[in-house]
Amino acid sequence: MNLLSFFSKLSGWYRLLTVGSIVWFLVALIITDPWTRSGWGGSHNNWNEFLVSGVLPIVALWGIIWIVQGFKSGDLIGTSSRQTSRAGERMSVLRKKALAWVLSVTALAVSSLAASFVYLHDHFPTDPTYVDTSISVVAGERGFRLEDARKSGYSDEEIAAYLVKANRAEFDRLWWRILIVVLAVYVVVVFGIVATTLQRESSGSKREP
Repeated sequence: MNLLSFFSKLSGWYRLLTVGSIVWFLVALIITDPWTRSGWGGSHNNWNEFLVSGVLPIVALWGIIWIVQGFKSGDLIGTSSRQTSRAGERMSVLRKKALAWVLSVTALAVSSLAASFVYLHDHFPTDPTYVDTSISVVAGERGFRLEDARKSGYSDEEIAAYLVKANRAEFDRLWWRILIVVLAVYVVVVFGIVATTLQRESSGSKREP
């Protein structure tokens, strides 16, 4: 079944949801404007906001729809009325297994991001109050020559502001790279699970008498 044939058989509700998802994605892209850089030295952008508000809701919506359809032993193109009970049972079992895999991969991805965030937060503190009260420690961790800066006439407030700026830039740089890698792997794995499940469902349906 090619892509055009698939979409031509979708019901009105699924077509509405498809168009709505595309519009939501584009509106979130325009509102969050992820390419604009701001903050300390232009080191902060809005990609995190876009992923949270523009991508995750769409993924969650279609994931829930797909799971619900699986439990109902139906599919997205309205052929459940022509399926045998055995084929429907097989479809439900396959999607339950796929759901278990997706949940496992999601838990692993979230755990990886959480661990990475905690690690970066500990190694690159960006709280001005903490940096100001622990300026010697933060400067030592970054290899910053604190005494030389003081001799050059910089106050501790100026040095602390610089360290906060430098840590925030490094934090954003590393966090963005980690987020891209984890998200890319997650999307590839999830789509692989979905594609494999749909292919097995299709093969099983064709073999049914």
